[in-house]
Amino acid sequence: MFGRDRDAHPYGIADVEQLWHRSRWWRREDAVVGLLDVPGSQLPVGYAITARAHGATLDLLHDLADADLLPAAVVVTGPPGLGERLAGRYRARWTRDYLKMALPPAAMIPAPDPRVRTLAPTDLPGLHALYDTDAAAGDFFHPGLLATGCYLGVEVAGELVASAGVHVLDRVNGVAAIGNVATAPSHRGRGLGRLVTSALCDRLRREVPTIGLNVAVDNPAARHLYRRLGFVEVLPFEEAELVPA
Repeated sequence: MFGRDRDAHPYGIADVEQLWHRSRWWRREDAVVGLLDVPGSQLPVGYAITARAHGATLDLLHDLADADLLPAAVVVTGPPGLGERLAGRYRARWTRDYLKMALPPAAMIPAPDPRVRTLAPTDLPGLHALYDTDAAAGDFFHPGLLATGCYLGVEVAGELVASAGVHVLDRVNGVAAIGNVATAPSHRGRGLGRLVTSALCDRLRREVPTIGLNVAVDNPAARHLYRRLGFVEVLPFEEAELVPA
């Protein structure tokens, strides 16, 4: 079903394939909700992204909550307004507005800069140190992602100062979602974020046809970077951490 709207569902397609044994799914016509145990997340993750059935998906979420089929605390991604729709059972500790973006096949990606290199497991301490400089970086990262070979970085004087990687990569089903993009505060404004992300797009394009990402609505710098690389907006969505009302 997610294959009808691949640009909206790189996460959903990969999660069904890779986390089926750690998930539970409900479907009502075009409305689909998944509950997943995602590596790197401290809470269960609800997947309710939809490209076609916003209202029906919110209704399904509401009914699952009423039937006590959702956990007491959960992080949910889904249509805008999900926090309000579930307000009877939950309160939102926080909510964030995001956009899904996708890289069209015709987008022109520059050749990778030679300063960009593939990160290895031995780079893990430097990567954690980089993520520590940015509270928004490193979400849903776990060391096993380095094994994808799709974490790239730039060093200055032996210090990792910029990196870009993937949240999911499913070569079998041909989808990837870029994530964990970070630049050290001391090196921002030098184009390093664009450098590593561009090189990552070049690599991913050789492996999968569908490349997407999520970007916060209130992060205009990141949105501008991705647009310059050729990404286009697909749909808005909301993410919320929900706890008992």
